[in-house]
Amino acid sequence: MTDVDLIVLGLGPGGEEVAERMAEAGWSVLGVDSHLVGGECPYYGCIPSKMIIRGAELLADARWVNDLAGSAEVSPEYGKVYRRIRDEATDDWDDRVAVERLERLGGMFVRGAARFAGRTSDGKLAVEVGDSRYVAPHVVVAVGTAPAMPPIDGLYCIGDSTGRGAFTHVAVWQARVLIGRLLERHDPFGGYRGLAWVTYSDPEVGRVGLTEAEALAEGITVRTGTAQIASSTRGWIYGTDNDGLVKLVEDAERGVLVGATVVSPHGGEIISLLTLAVHAAVPTSTLASMHYVYPTLHRTVLDAVNDLRS
Repeated sequence: MTDVDLIVLGLGPGGEEVAERMAEAGWSVLGVDSHLVGGECPYYGCIPSKMIIRGAELLADARWVNDLAGSAEVSPEYGKVYRRIRDEATDDWDDRVAVERLERLGGMFVRGAARFAGRTSDGKLAVEVGDSRYVAPHVVVAVGTAPAMPPIDGLYCIGDSTGRGAFTHVAVWQARVLIGRLLERHDPFGGYRGLAWVTYSDPEVGRVGLTEAEALAEGITVRTGTAQIASSTRGWIYGTDNDGLVKLVEDAERGVLVGATVVSPHGGEIISLLTLAVHAAVPTSTLASMHYVYPTLHRTVLDAVNDLRS
């Protein structure tokens, strides 16, 4: 039986962050995962998918060259994208670098499926992986979305299994909150009010906070404002592929945004401004008083604010 300070079950982005930072802080840490350290994001999800999308974007943009800027002939070759994913992003789906990074920080890693095996006489949690048994006063569950939450009192849980947004950025944020609490440092928990995410379609869809329907369902007095991307100067300059909009959802009684949606080229970047506004409860009067760089796509936010207040 091995006794450690912390056991992390699942080393996706959130679990990996907790394990590495706590090992770095001097804790004895055991990380357990049955698959690749780093989780779905670097090997199958976030990174490879965006590399595929980047290739598709380049091919899609090229089709407008003949209309706007000259002439070009383009033919797709997925093999180039695949080789880039294999060689640059995933090391041919080998997690050796990630495992060694944890071990250099003083952590231990065991590959396998873990299960809880009760408590020791001094109250520590026992975890079994194969024929080996490990105990720790702290266990972090970061195993993703498939398992159910076991009914164990005090179980510090992060990542997809919390049900608060199956996103890498949420898991890593939850990890930082947990690390701060375990080390009794500043607590960076800011709530889920400004939870944002992006759908990497064409155009991109960025979302933060509540939709109009969700806000109404919560009993909020709602006011909305909308502006079309194509009506902005930068949208007009685009000439093509400029479909989209910015929609704002305001709590009219408090005069602050509770949600926003951006459908636009680079919509995932534009939503960052509105994520801050929702998270920090910035008054819409303040948003109306700001300078917005001209000519940018994010200047459409000002048009939506003006529509909201008209």
